Amino acid sequence: MIFSLNEITDVLKKAAVGRGLPFGLAEDTAQAGAWLIGQGHDGVSAVLMAIEDGFYGPATKIEAHHTQYLLEGRVAVCGPSCVELLAGVALVKEVRLFNLDSPFLLIGQAGIGYQNFDIELTLRFSDGAMASISERGLTLCGSFPQRGTDVLVTCDHSNPTTDIANTRTNGIEIEPETWRAITALAAKTHVPSSEISRTKGAGAGQIDNN
Repeated sequence: MIFSLNEITDVLKKAAVGRGLPFGLAEDTAQAGAWLIGQGHDGVSAVLMAIEDGFYGPATKIEAHHTQYLLEGRVAVCGPSCVELLAGVALVKEVRLFNLDSPFLLIGQAGIGYQNFDIELTLRFSDGAMASISERGLTLCGSFPQRGTDVLVTCDHSNPTTDIANTRTNGIEIEPETWRAITALAAKTHVPSSEISRTKGAGAGQIDNN
């Protein structure tokens, strides 16, 4: 199944909302998934892993010295906070997240952090994988990080001068099973058709001339 990056991003956002994420976090999640796709990786599956268990409130945070700990590694919830803490709080030098549900989506969120905050991020996973995002692009070392791993995230405020371009924007192929799963969650945002909903503006109207 072939789609454009814009089409996929829209469906990812709707799927996250349909699974219960607040709209702002859903938008962050979709952008991170799209960033991964633009770099040639499976951002749809990364989003699906992060949202399939739903949203159950904010994560627990503990601060010790210059390290911030996020105890529940629900990346769709914690990931944006992780990046923002490193970008904006001088006393926070590193963030640790535990038992990640979607480690690869966190890499996508780090990519968005690079673009939005001019910071280079390094992610060291407890299963031996490592990723870094800098003006050289996305660099992966070792095998891909697996669900359930922990991660240490650090940043360098090095004032990057160039954005990392999306190398894929059209003609993106998605596995049919993955697409069916994500669109099923996106469909939860649809309003059931009824006479009342049509009267209030949904659909094509009650007569052809509407």
